[in-house]
Amino acid sequence: MKQQLIILSAIGAASLFSGCSSIQGLTGKKQQQTATPAKTEQQAPQAAPDNQVRSLSGRWIISSVGNTQVKGYEDEWPYLEFSDSEGRFYGSDACNIINGSFTVEPGQKLTFSQVASTMRFCPDDTLAMPISIALDTTRSFSISRKGGSEVLSLNNEQNITVMTLRNPDIIFLNGPWQVAAIGKTHVSNPDVRLVFDVTEGLVHGNTGCNLLNGSITQDPQVTSSVQFSALATTRMACPPGDNTEQQLLIALEETATARRAEGDPDRVELLSASGKVLITLNRLDKSDL
Repeated sequence: MKQQLIILSAIGAASLFSGCSSIQGLTGKKQQQTATPAKTEQQAPQAAPDNQVRSLSGRWIISSVGNTQVKGYEDEWPYLEFSDSEGRFYGSDACNIINGSFTVEPGQKLTFSQVASTMRFCPDDTLAMPISIALDTTRSFSISRKGGSEVLSLNNEQNITVMTLRNPDIIFLNGPWQVAAIGKTHVSNPDVRLVFDVTEGLVHGNTGCNLLNGSITQDPQVTSSVQFSALATTRMACPPGDNTEQQLLIALEETATARRAEGDPDRVELLSASGKVLITLNRLDKSDL
């Protein structure tokens, strides 16, 4: 289906989209997309005078819009990605693709222009219009640190925060890893590997008998959040009695967070929402691929 681009404006924002009701994962689960009103209007952090233009490049996950916290998305979290060299941004409101131009000036001044969106219809989405209005009213930004990640605040002319975004705090996952264990079961096959690209939101690898691809998303309300979705494999038959592939796929679907193993920077653990270790990974050198 062809998707037509339209130019968004503050006047036209109210007539735009109504969004997607829920996202279906591999397991057939649906997570209801929710927006939790914040208690009070957010006053933007005060930024020191700055004659240098700060970089915004990279992907930022939207964690709140106005007084509304964003939560409950599974397959693709709303995000914005900036390219300083091109002065362009693109992203998603979890229903439609958005893109446009941005200008950063000394003093951390920021404005968006030529903002456009696809026109996919999603019945219950509540973010398209608020995101459009937030981008239209942004006049400055500030960056602070919370936990292990940076927080980008987009502020209006009154220096009130209209949107907050967080950069991924799981950059330590980037690169190739060998699956050392699934749960408490040691994996002896050295070909069982995963490669993460957190910035692009992608994972690929080998289950020991098939190639694997999928997507990475994060819940910006959860520290070191990592979720895997849209997992797909090739269909080669695995050796009789070898259930490593099935165990790996189930563990990836249940993963909620990641952490570095204590005392070993080259070992990572993927955890369930309850904190159970699902997968243990050992870092590989790129030359080992």
